[in-house]
Amino acid sequence: MINKKVWLSIALIVCVAGILMFTFLGMHPLMDPDEPVYAETAREMLQFHDFISPRIYGDFWYDKPPMYYWLVAAAFKIFGVGEFSARFPSAFFAVGGSILAYLSGRKLFNERAGLLGALVLATSLEYFYLG
Repeated sequence: MINKKVWLSIALIVCVAGILMFTFLGMHPLMDPDEPVYAETAREMLQFHDFISPRIYGDFWYDKPPMYYWLVAAAFKIFGVGEFSARFPSAFFAVGGSILAYLSGRKLFNERAGLLGALVLATSLEYFYLG
């Protein structure tokens, strides 16, 4: 049974990580060489209705396993094709990773260590950039 203090800690983590990860998610164009390629691959999965063989610019491309492309394609289907949708799965799982860090730290050490660890993770620059 999870008590009220745990739920409050999870709510705090979701608020902090959610604000950091989802604010301005679709405001900037896709950056670096990877982001546009992954988004285009997911877009072409939807276009060709082929969710087994990833493509990039019409050519088959087996650089990564397709699960991430499936998540981005699902976000495209739900939110429409755009920067927000392309980044949504990463941001969603970054918030989830912060919660898992809290739950793990709480179980391994104590409540305070779990909460501080999750907040440090959520506010770390590299984690924010990748999320």
